[in-house]
This record gives sequence, C-alpha cells and structure tokens, in this order.
Amino acid sequence: MIITILSDSPFISTGYSNQAKMISNYLIEKGHEVHWLANGYIGKTIHYAKLDDGTEIKAKVYGQKHHQYFQDQLSGHLKKTKSDILLIILDTFMLHQAPGNPTAGWFLNIDTAPAKTVFWYPSDGGGGMPIG
Repeated sequence: MIITILSDSPFISTGYSNQAKMISNYLIEKGHEVHWLANGYIGKTIHYAKLDDGTEIKAKVYGQKHHQYFQDQLSGHLKKTKSDILLIILDTFMLHQAPGNPTAGWFLNIDTAPAKTVFWYPSDGGGGMPIG
C-alpha cells in the first residue's frame, strides 16, 4: 500500500515524531511505500536520513511550504501519490471548530480522497499515565 503520514518532523524530538519514526520504518520493512509530511521541517524532500543517534528515517520526508500541517499541500499530495491511507499522528486541534479562528477545523474542509484517513493520538504523558 501507499501510506502518507502527517506528523511532526523526524528531525525534532517529540512523542509524535518518535511514534511516526517507528511506524514508518515498520511499514517500509513490511513492503509498503511511505511518504512523511513532516510538520516543522522546512527543507527539500529527502529519501533517507540517518540521525546522530543512529536512527534511520527510511520514508520519503517532505518539508512544509507555506502553511503549517500541510494545509495547502495535503489534498494534492494524496491525489498525486494515490495514497491508500493517510495516517495522522498529531493533536486533535485541527478537527475543532473555534469561533473567531478561521483556521480552526481546517481539516474538515480538506478532500483526502482516495486515501482512507486514520487518526492516531498517542498520549504524551501527564498525571496518571504509566511510566514509559
């Protein structure tokens, strides 16, 4: 399958980027094609990277252009790559409508066809969470 992941950049240390690194490498090892729309990465598209800690980024990683979270690129990317799945590993804020904030809820107005959209909201901790 062709899978597009929308998450934090693999070059910044967040829980979301760490989860995206693990799942993207796993999916590639299982034979899937993975495209990573890397929020917070402003740069050229790369096809492979090795981080200082030895972690390999095997997915094709895209830098954002004008709008955060690829608002201006998401629909076109999914159509161009003919992605089967859009996997979003981020906060839920993009789904919320908010009075007085015209960009809130923007995702609800994006055409994500032909991809099926999967939302994965891993918890990044806080009170009451198990250690690790």
